[in-house]
Amino acid sequence: MLDTHIFELCMEDVWSCMDIKKKNDYAYLNPLWFNTYTDWDYKSRILKWIKAKKIFTRRYVFVPIVIWGHWSLLVLCNFGKTKDLGTKKGPRMLLLDSLKKVKAERLQPIIN
Repeated sequence: MLDTHIFELCMEDVWSCMDIKKKNDYAYLNPLWFNTYTDWDYKSRILKWIKAKKIFTRRYVFVPIVIWGHWSLLVLCNFGKTKDLGTKKGPRMLLLDSLKKVKAERLQPIIN
């Protein structure tokens, strides 16, 4: 069974194999981050943290989501200045859900 500790170990393993020159293009967040973000008492602090860490300057941001008893992965793409990334594509959000349990329409109000 996948849990936060196992996920963190897997991401650290992937991160350790990544080319150092490309690491600044990517970011991944702790699996507990999304739950904290959805709590109104912490939302403003989380948004300040995102701005301070310049999370959206990264080409890809991996956000694991544990909601409704299921794991999904939200991938934020090209949220930075796309002209600097060498692509004409604008920002995108990809929701990876192997069981198709978490419908994007259900998740959208929580993300906004």
